[in-house]
Amino acid sequence: MLSPDRAMYAREPGAHTSTSGSTRKGIAMAKTYFEDIPMGWKQDMGRWPLTAESVIAFAREWDPQPFHIDEEAASQSIYGALTASSLHLFAICTRLFFDHASEIVVLAMLGKDAVRFPNPARAGSE
Repeated sequence: MLSPDRAMYAREPGAHTSTSGSTRKGIAMAKTYFEDIPMGWKQDMGRWPLTAESVIAFAREWDPQPFHIDEEAASQSIYGALTASSLHLFAICTRLFFDHASEIVVLAMLGKDAVRFPNPARAGSE
């Protein structure tokens, strides 16, 4: 049974992808929900460059930890270099999901509690 906060996103059993109401550039697109993706499915979602400037700008606004906003402080931190905030990475993931051909639906980042970042994302990487 779905919790009340997730019930509003529930769909009929067996309903997998839908083209109802979704268009990009006037072309109907299928929507993919996370529960429709089979376990073990892998797909390249794209790349997003992490520049030092973008990492610092995002972090100054949303997560001003020294290792996100100050290259010198970051070099002395446990990370050894400037790293992107996990909030920044979630924002990038949301954008990549939206831009992907499968049009993966993001509903309030449900499931983000299961996302793990085993390594820091460093400025200069994708």
